[in-house]
Amino acid sequence: MPKAKIIIPFSKFHPATGGGPINSLLGHTKELVRSGYDVKIITTNNNIKESVQVLNNKWIEKEFGKIIYLSGFFKVIKHIRLVYREAKRSDIIHFNSVFSPYCFLPYLTLKFFNLKIKTVWSVRGELNENALNFKSWKKKPVFFVLKKIMKRDSIIYHATSEKEKSEIQYVMGNQNIVLIPNLFYLNEKNEIKQENQLLFIGRIHPIKSIENIIEAIHLSKWFREKNFKLIIAGEYEKRYTNYFNNLKSLINQYELSDLVEFAGSIQGEAKQKLYAQTYFTLLVSKTENFGNVVLESLAQGTPVIASKGTPWRDLNKNKAGFHIDNDPEIIAQTIDSILCMSQNSYTEYRTNAFRFSKKFDIKTKFGEWNKVYKQ
Repeated sequence: MPKAKIIIPFSKFHPATGGGPINSLLGHTKELVRSGYDVKIITTNNNIKESVQVLNNKWIEKEFGKIIYLSGFFKVIKHIRLVYREAKRSDIIHFNSVFSPYCFLPYLTLKFFNLKIKTVWSVRGELNENALNFKSWKKKPVFFVLKKIMKRDSIIYHATSEKEKSEIQYVMGNQNIVLIPNLFYLNEKNEIKQENQLLFIGRIHPIKSIENIIEAIHLSKWFREKNFKLIIAGEYEKRYTNYFNNLKSLINQYELSDLVEFAGSIQGEAKQKLYAQTYFTLLVSKTENFGNVVLESLAQGTPVIASKGTPWRDLNKNKAGFHIDNDPEIIAQTIDSILCMSQNSYTEYRTNAFRFSKKFDIKTKFGEWNKVYKQ
């Protein structure tokens, strides 16, 4: 019996840059195809570097399904029309953003024309209070209309953590919510020597609280003493230039220029080696619905310090890292404690980190998604 036809509209997709959803969707769609589903991805050429060539405005067959990268003027309108056309001959539509016009506009179009299709919606942390308040002047008018329609609809909401499930329930009320963490093809573990370095990797964005890490290493008693450095790997959008400059000013103010390195965007095997050679990875965001970098780090055996704005409280229980308050003094105290760990204790944390990552292996856990699509 043939599997369902699934369409996935999104603003950007591999090989675009731009954070966790792209990476998790890539693995998700590959596994859908491997499981026999007929997958179509409708996206744009947004965030694809000029050096990377993709064929625009044509359907292409890939290992993750059929995909079309829309380009040119009015691509939002092209996107809406194409999603509507494909939805008429598909079984399931899976949205991956609440506030992207490449998701909510096609959804409203389907509702306007009363097109009935099973709808799965991964909200990607966008119903978190901090996320809703960020640029709320743009979101509130959209969500005022969208929320009323969504609450009346039979949507299967996808949460990646208990924290996100609670956020969906708070905003949307009693809805059909499935809880499945982001799943990945785990990279092969690199067996290389750890360097005296801590790592932040991700978007350079105010929500990531990178300034708290800089403040913490300044406050740390042992960071300088133990000859450690901090690597900040990631890019920033032009609109966050002031934030990036403020981080550099803070580094200069604390005379940390020789101890903090901005490494830019690091991808592929180089990123995996960077994780593997790092002593601890830090993610102290104000909020994260998942935090893919935590899992990527754990898969290389590198333990993590994560803030309570992230859903990684099980780091403590699994002795794979620390789940702490997002406060520079608390971060500094935690840094000092890890830098003074015995070698045996540290080795145990690395072993536990790698073991914990196995709980998110897409090859063994994807059956949970098959159940969702069959609902």
